[in-house]
Amino acid sequence: MGQSTRRHFTPEFKAQTVKLATEGGHPLSQVAADLGIRASLLRRGRRDHEDLAAPAKNNVVADKIALEEEVRRLRKDNERLRQERDILKKVVAIFSEGPK
Repeated sequence: MGQSTRRHFTPEFKAQTVKLATEGGHPLSQVAADLGIRASLLRRGRRDHEDLAAPAKNNVVADKIALEEEVRRLRKDNERLRQERDILKKVVAIFSEGPK
């Protein structure tokens, strides 16, 4: 039996091939044939690329939720501070009237 040697591609090469396949507007099979690789390698690379991009979208959602929670917390703190300020104004007004 003949032994086949497995080719190893650098991450840069893989990234460039995926970029060609996704942004070039050419069919995967054509890009693969032009590069001398199998189309399955491009499909797998594209899927991996999409999987890496997905967490970024999730981070945007998580960041938005965190910001909304912070805004709610700040509004609640702001209301509490307004109430404390109003109480202090009333106390100052009472003590500045003098004895009756």
